[in-house]
Amino acid sequence: MNLRASRSFPFISKVLGINFMNISAKVLLDPKNAKPIECCPDNLKLKHTGVKCPKFSFKRLAGSDPILGLEMASTGESGCIGNDAFDALLKSLLSTDIEIPEYGNIIIVSEVERALRNYALFFKHLIPKGYNFYYFSTDSEENEYEGFATKLTFEEAEYMISTQKVQLGFSFAQPSPAIFVETPQSILRKKLFTYRIPTILDPNLACWFSQALINDAHKKIKYNVSLQEYLGLETEKKSPKNTLLNGEFEKVDVLKQIRKNQHTD
Repeated sequence: MNLRASRSFPFISKVLGINFMNISAKVLLDPKNAKPIECCPDNLKLKHTGVKCPKFSFKRLAGSDPILGLEMASTGESGCIGNDAFDALLKSLLSTDIEIPEYGNIIIVSEVERALRNYALFFKHLIPKGYNFYYFSTDSEENEYEGFATKLTFEEAEYMISTQKVQLGFSFAQPSPAIFVETPQSILRKKLFTYRIPTILDPNLACWFSQALINDAHKKIKYNVSLQEYLGLETEKKSPKNTLLNGEFEKVDVLKQIRKNQHTD
């Protein structure tokens, strides 16, 4: 952990309610008297979750391929606290300009067949909620998800994006190559950002985001709890009751099914 410049360090301190900077300074000054501290969230009995989301500037870099690699591509981050992982995740995404559609068209630009196959488990749960799925992939000419998602040609996908007929985009890309090679997927990724369509670039994040939609977490977001109230510190105003309890929605855990499939592959 980089104590000097890390942005994760203060965020973890705030989420856990532990001043790690103060503890680190004491350890550095007097290492012989260093003592272990309890920092396990379960043992601390925390009733909240923290999520830190990167902020990318692909919209400013016209013509760049919005793909995630080993290099640091984010120009900032947004750390948010919520009643559970899905609440905190959606808050952090909203803070980084990812709009959450309550219904509409979702397009998937895929280079990774396994990622698309895993995500397909969400189709049957999100379609009844008003979401329509379209995807572009060069892995197979046939539509393997007939009845759940519409397979697009490159021209059809390009048209839907350029006319802004999609409300959300997912990009399931291969790792960034050492030498850039333009592909149909890279062109479509660029257009998603050119036409200001909210886009999620990581398959795992797309799955967590979609599980949050299944849970209707986006309809229950509230900003009426302070950090002090989350940490159980004394405040002038009485802490409101947690209204986002598990069990308010039908428990459909697609993430669990994906993890099970990964173990059996």
